[in-house]
Amino acid sequence: MLMKDERSYLSSLRTMVLADQSTTQNLKKYMNSGATSDLAKAQENIERAKQAALVFAGNRALLLRKIGLGEEEINAKLEEGIKQIEEIDQKLQN
Repeated sequence: MLMKDERSYLSSLRTMVLADQSTTQNLKKYMNSGATSDLAKAQENIERAKQAALVFAGNRALLLRKIGLGEEEINAKLEEGIKQIEEIDQKLQN
């Protein structure tokens, strides 16, 4: 049975994934249509995705603390995740 912190973590992950999917769909729609209304919707979803990622990161740090990791270990894991995202971002820009 999942504990409250685990449920929060999974819920924030689900929210983040859904926000990312919506962003992707809206960006595709904008690229096909070129309509400013589609761009505005994509930008709105990008902001939602950013907020969802922040909530997810906070819940992840909380869960990592709860399982006994120290601040250095938690920061290393968070930095590793940020680095992976930046690498993916870089690949997408090339």
